[in-house]
Amino acid sequence: MAWSKHAVALVLPCLWGCTTPAPPPPKAAPLEVTPPAPPEEPAAEEPAAPPPDPGPITVELPANPACVLEGDWSARKWRTGMLARPDGPVFAEVSDGSGRLHFPSGKRPASQGLQLSADGIYVAGYVDAGASDLRAAKAFWLSGLALTTPATRLDWSEAAPGQLTVTTEPPSALQVLSPPLSAVVPCPDVATKTGTFKAVSAIEGFSKAKPRELVSDRLVDIATEPGGAPVARASPGSSSVDVSLLEVRGASSRIAWEVGTLVVVGWVKSSDIHVPKGLSGYGRGYGLGGNPRYADDYKKVVCPGDVQLYAEIGVETFLTGRILAGTVIELVSANDRTTAVRVRSQSIVPASGALWTVPNPDLRDCLSPPS
Repeated sequence: MAWSKHAVALVLPCLWGCTTPAPPPPKAAPLEVTPPAPPEEPAAEEPAAPPPDPGPITVELPANPACVLEGDWSARKWRTGMLARPDGPVFAEVSDGSGRLHFPSGKRPASQGLQLSADGIYVAGYVDAGASDLRAAKAFWLSGLALTTPATRLDWSEAAPGQLTVTTEPPSALQVLSPPLSAVVPCPDVATKTGTFKAVSAIEGFSKAKPRELVSDRLVDIATEPGGAPVARASPGSSSVDVSLLEVRGASSRIAWEVGTLVVVGWVKSSDIHVPKGLSGYGRGYGLGGNPRYADDYKKVVCPGDVQLYAEIGVETFLTGRILAGTVIELVSANDRTTAVRVRSQSIVPASGALWTVPNPDLRDCLSPPS
């Protein structure tokens, strides 16, 4: 086909410069702004539920004591405090009763466990480790020098399974050069009551002993062997001191000397004793403090079973023991959980600041005592 000059002139420019126009850019979508939501009103807080009542704290004594002494127990002084824990608080004042005294292994702590029954009350807690009136259950040697008697008061310094380390204070007339007077003895050799044994029965040859007196113008050395180094000294003072002559070996004499609550047995120079010029004796006695007085008269009940005994001290309540079945209980006051009570006892009484209570359900079957 033949192209005309005009057609070619029209077509050629488009081969180099004619293009299809670009489409217009798309229009941007309108920006939508969402207004912030109004703040929500805080929900009203519900009052927190009160914590559940944990109940009384049970008084517990350590397991596996080295020794437990059972039998009549009494405080060294008239009364001593009983604690709900080793470090307090005190919930009762106790003086005597049927007890089980616990000795923990190791060095003596500040307090030790005690279970005690008296006048229909049973309590368990802790007492000062020096508060119990410990005595010898039999005669035994202290430092190889002195024998215990029923009147010898003992302290303990250490316990191991089946044995106790005990000491005693020497009387003023006896100077111990290497104190203390001590012994490691089986637990049964120590008691919480006064025994009835005779210490001199443990001294060989005592039945044939002859009466003598110590010289009164000087200190007298006492040794454990004839002619040996002194381990103690006697201070007779100006009064005569009776001794028993057991044996003589050369210039040394073996004597038995009842001094204070001990019987000292040792060797002295024969020149330090002489035949007595007269007889001497002594006496001793003691008294006890007053007992509590009960002036108020409250309703009394007797329960067929044991009743749990609580001690309320400040904000804490402890389960300290029980009131035994058949014991007369006085009802002092009550709330919806417990009743404050009193038991007429000379041996176990509430401590100052401690309120003794029992749970109300334990009194459900209790009746008035027979008239």
